[in-house]
Amino acid sequence: MKTEIEGIKIYNHPNFCEELKEFINKHCPSADLEQTMDTAMNLIFQKAFKNIECITRKNFGKADNFEGYPVYFLKLMLTGGGLEKSQNPKSYLILDIVNKYMGFLCLDSHIQNYKDSELRKMAKKRTKELLEYIHEIDYK
Repeated sequence: MKTEIEGIKIYNHPNFCEELKEFINKHCPSADLEQTMDTAMNLIFQKAFKNIECITRKNFGKADNFEGYPVYFLKLMLTGGGLEKSQNPKSYLILDIVNKYMGFLCLDSHIQNYKDSELRKMAKKRTKELLEYIHEIDYK
């Protein structure tokens, strides 16, 4: 999946898209997948590219120990899902403002008893996979 918004190329890891669909179907089937992603993208663009304070540091911030890669975490707010605040999934994404690309990597939620260390490990693996994919696409 690749799209572009305001000159920023968006490449989501294919497994992320499946994980989000599965999470929504299992935990909040009334949530709107497209609305959830639109809301997340708009918040990221406002915060990162327009420097508008629209997300707190508890919900969006730079992830540590990603070997210098610009990886961030974001608590996705599922619209129309009826979940408690703490049940919304935590996601990791790569966001490179200089090279103008971003992509969601993975997600999980306390409602599924995730361990952040495992989610971070998956995000690290997928960061490398997604960057290899981006490199192949952009340099062919």
